[in-house]
Amino acid sequence: MFTTGKVRTLTVGIQQMSGQYQTDYGSMGAALVIATLPTLVLYMCMSGQVQKSLIAGAVKG
Repeated sequence: MFTTGKVRTLTVGIQQMSGQYQTDYGSMGAALVIATLPTLVLYMCMSGQVQKSLIAGAVKG
C-alpha cells in the first residue's frame, strides 16, 4: 500500500531515519522503544488470557 505526503506507516517512518551517509541511531532506537511499548503493555495486561488460550489450544480431545 502506497501513501502520499507525510502519512507513513511506523516501520517506513523509522526506516527513513537512516540516510545514505549517516544514521541517527539515538532517534531510531527511541522510536523503536516507543513502537514496542504498547505491545508489551497489552501483553502484560492480557498475559493470563494468552496463557489460558495457548493451553486450551494445546489440549487434544
